[in-house]
Parts: sequence; structure tokens; C-alpha cells
Amino acid sequence: GNKGGVVVRLSIYGHLICFLNCHLPAHIENTNQRLDSFERILDMQQFTGRKACAILDHDLVFWFGDLNFRIADHGLHFIRECITKKRYHLLWDKDQ
Repeated sequence: GNKGGVVVRLSIYGHLICFLNCHLPAHIENTNQRLDSFERILDMQQFTGRKACAILDHDLVFWFGDLNFRIADHGLHFIRECITKKRYHLLWDKDQ
């Protein structure tokens, strides 16, 4: 399918940097599948060398993509209103 991730890593002046782009499963009912895909990307990507054998071993990780995480149990109007009024705390408990 069209889900998965691509990783590029490099060293700049001795700093190990990792760029990751991914497309995770969409829709609220696919939360577990989305989390599994997230974990699978982290677990499956292994690098050779003594330093930074895994994604999170790098000094800096830039994670891009269509992550498709949701704010559950709230309508779009409520979410926009909270963002507009900077009342983010009302969204945190439902943020995936």
C-alpha cells in the first residue's frame, strides 16, 4: 500500500541527524494500527556503525509526514474554537 516510512541520515560536523518521512493509517478507528506502524518504523530501521544504530540514537531527529493522529471525541468546531482561543488544555486529554 501507500503506508510506511523513509529515512535518510547524515553527519554534519560530527552531529548525527536523521530525517524521517512517513504516511500512517488514517481514521479514528485505526488508532492501534497507526501506533503499531509508528513503532514498527522505529523498530525495523536499523543502521550499521557504532553510533546511532536506531532512529532515536541520533542527536537530532526530524519526523515528517502524514501522521494521521487525531483529537478523539471532539467535533471540528470545538477544536478550532480551542485553538483560536488558545485553550489547548481542553484538547490534551483527547489528543492521540
